[in-house]
Amino acid sequence: MEGFTLVGYSSAAAGINATLTPLAAVPDPHVRVNATNDIYVPADFHFLWGAYAGGATITRAQFSSPSLRRTFLPEVAPIDKNTLPTSPRMLFMYDDSPIPLDPGEALDANITNTASDRETVLAFLSSGPSKSDQRPFFTLRVTSTPTAVAGQWTNGAIVFDQTLPAGSYDLLGARFRSTNLIAFRFVFVGGSYRPGAIGYASATVLDYDKFRGGNLGIWGSFRHNAPPTVDFLANAADASFTGELDLVYTGAK
Repeated sequence: MEGFTLVGYSSAAAGINATLTPLAAVPDPHVRVNATNDIYVPADFHFLWGAYAGGATITRAQFSSPSLRRTFLPEVAPIDKNTLPTSPRMLFMYDDSPIPLDPGEALDANITNTASDRETVLAFLSSGPSKSDQRPFFTLRVTSTPTAVAGQWTNGAIVFDQTLPAGSYDLLGARFRSTNLIAFRFVFVGGSYRPGAIGYASATVLDYDKFRGGNLGIWGSFRHNAPPTVDFLANAADASFTGELDLVYTGAK
């Protein structure tokens, strides 16, 4: 199995934490979330590809799990001391040499901060090292208008600016933007994982090239009449999302 999936931790009431403290896990229908802090590592995606940590007063972020404690607890660096992802992008991906985790173990994200505001940590989980896909692709604009709830994954349908020719498509990358967007991820029909990336507040914020043009391989596949929906994670109420998808047309099959 190839591909990757995105999970998150986020809280607007994290308090002031001078020592590393677990951040609340975002409720999630595709992975098991226990109590408030634990996300259980899915068996098919038990490698840590990378992470994002952001918040206006966040000062440190670190992952913790039983398997990681056998060796070291990986630090998330750099951190993004802003309410939303910024440019240049403050995240680090080590997808070509990911950190192995034990399938089924509880993964926590611990943070320190200096005020009670929203902090967010994202974890990219995969089935192994990334494999790029260098096929020619085209980029198509899409929109979505769900009513996003702060700190929750909110799902919405996408509307393509142009009509897709009948057939099948591979998604090789994407970006989305909105006033309060932190992250997004795709929900494919019949799929068991939800690949995604950090989001942006405006069209002028630079992409992280890992998330475009096949650099992380195929995110998922779909038919023209059964496109994926998108989960959005925002730091405040939002209802208007615009994005671009990098697609390969695989034929009328």
